[in-house]
Amino acid sequence: DLSLDELRQVRRAFSLGGPVYVGGILGLSVALAVLFDHSPRFGLFVGFLVALSSTAVVFKLLAEAREMGTPHGRLVVGICLFQDFLLAPMLLLLPVLATAGTIRGGEVLLRLGGGVALVIGIFALARLAMPWVLGWVARTRVREAFVLGAVTVCLGLALATHAAGLSLALGAFLAGLLVSECDYSHQIVAEVSPLRDLFNSIFFVSIGLL
Repeated sequence: DLSLDELRQVRRAFSLGGPVYVGGILGLSVALAVLFDHSPRFGLFVGFLVALSSTAVVFKLLAEAREMGTPHGRLVVGICLFQDFLLAPMLLLLPVLATAGTIRGGEVLLRLGGGVALVIGIFALARLAMPWVLGWVARTRVREAFVLGAVTVCLGLALATHAAGLSLALGAFLAGLLVSECDYSHQIVAEVSPLRDLFNSIFFVSIGLL
């Protein structure tokens, strides 16, 4: 549902609103933890949980209300995307928070920088390879092969980020961004929309069954 051009439209919400929102939540969480005699790292961990939203749910609600393009819709989209981008560094920081002793600022920065660099590297590599792969599959003129190729590319990038120690959701998000930029994006969306609706239903039913 998002392209790089649309991301540029929410860059202020991403670069300003996102850090203010997440930073405010983390700061409040750490302050409350210290106030109630807990460690700051416990407060930071709880802040990680509270600061994240379900982007899939938020996007679905905005799309149904036709508010994705409104000022408040763009603000919410920018903040949600910033949260998704922070998920990888947060996951990399969890082992640091779990260790005994003091947390070293250098180690935290190293892990954060490593997570960001890994995401950028995977995205750049996929952006070079994906148009070639999808173009090759499209030239076969076999509809089933085209659908399977698109799904394989998206799931493959999700698995690549997972294998690198990041989240599946982050890889799927990056794959979606790349697919939206290719020449076959409208066809891919038309072909996989029924699958998306089916998986959304399975997702919400499985959450309810828990």
